[in-house]
Amino acid sequence: MCKPSGVSMIDHEASEGSWTAEPVFGVFRRAALKTDWGKYLTTINYLYRVRRLFNPRHSNEGDIHDRHNDDIDRDDVFTLYRDRCSDTRMMRFRKCAA
Repeated sequence: MCKPSGVSMIDHEASEGSWTAEPVFGVFRRAALKTDWGKYLTTINYLYRVRRLFNPRHSNEGDIHDRHNDDIDRDDVFTLYRDRCSDTRMMRFRKCAA
C-alpha cells in the first residue's frame, strides 16, 4: 500500500524468458539449479536449521539481500550468463492521485 502518487516496486517477477522455450535460458537453468552437495558438509547450514526450530521467522536468505551470506551461490554460472538471459524482471507502479 502506498499514498496517492506513491511508487511500488516489484522485482521478483518472472521474465519472458521464464515462460518461452529460449534455449540459452534452459541451459542456464540446468547449470544454476545443479545440486550443490557441498552445502550438506557445511556446519553453519545445520545451525541455521536448528535456529529456525526456535524462531520460525529466521531465514539465512533474505529477499532484500541485507545479510553477509545472502549472495549468489554459483557466481561462475551467473557471470557466464548475465548478459545472455534473465529470469526475473522489475515492475514499477504509481498510484493515481485521484
